[in-house]
Amino acid sequence: MQSAERVAELNTIEDYKRLMWLVAHKYVHLYPASNTNEEADSKYKDRHLRFGVMCNDTFCYASSDFTQFDLADTAELTEMFDKFGATGLTAWCARDRNETPLEELITDKYHEAFAYAAKFYAPEYDYVLLCSQQQKAGLEAALKDITFTAEIIDENHQHLAYKVRLTDTQHIVVYNLVASMYRIYSNTRIKECKFRYFNGYSVAETRKIVAKLMGVTYRTTKGYIAPIPDEVIQEA
Repeated sequence: MQSAERVAELNTIEDYKRLMWLVAHKYVHLYPASNTNEEADSKYKDRHLRFGVMCNDTFCYASSDFTQFDLADTAELTEMFDKFGATGLTAWCARDRNETPLEELITDKYHEAFAYAAKFYAPEYDYVLLCSQQQKAGLEAALKDITFTAEIIDENHQHLAYKVRLTDTQHIVVYNLVASMYRIYSNTRIKECKFRYFNGYSVAETRKIVAKLMGVTYRTTKGYIAPIPDEVIQEA
């Protein structure tokens, strides 16, 4: 597994320690990326580990479930756990998924944690959406009253990229209409909300497409990197 990029997303060594504590106590699940059926030497095989908050029997009954998160979210998750315990993790996941947990889990403590978690989220975000030509009509129908930009991202005109600002409600509608969805917190913090890789594009190549749209670069070992301002280069 390639871990350099994942660890680079952690802000401090303390974040790393706390993440490992959550893993050891089975609040967080480590798992290989989804396209593990690729041949070992295939460029399309994602060799990264992914991380998820365990959500078994949380959003529906008799379920084996988790909420994927980026390592950059670790500080938020540990803050929620420190203040509210496992209920805090449930509230954070509910915010992130825009989904309500089972009724018996919605206690006074949950309401308090859910309200507290609001500070980690804006009412709307910019997104990069990737889809195929087959998905284009459905997606653009859903975006008909929303301002967006779109461009073709391959010479065969089979795949498109959209930049759009969405509310939580719009996010839910669009989620099932695209192959991949990236939430933009900043030019160097870009969260993968959904990923289904295209034929002909590896995981890293897909992220490079997103980076290009955002005016930054992507490197496997360092993640998204903003360009150095000209004045800084001149001063150096």
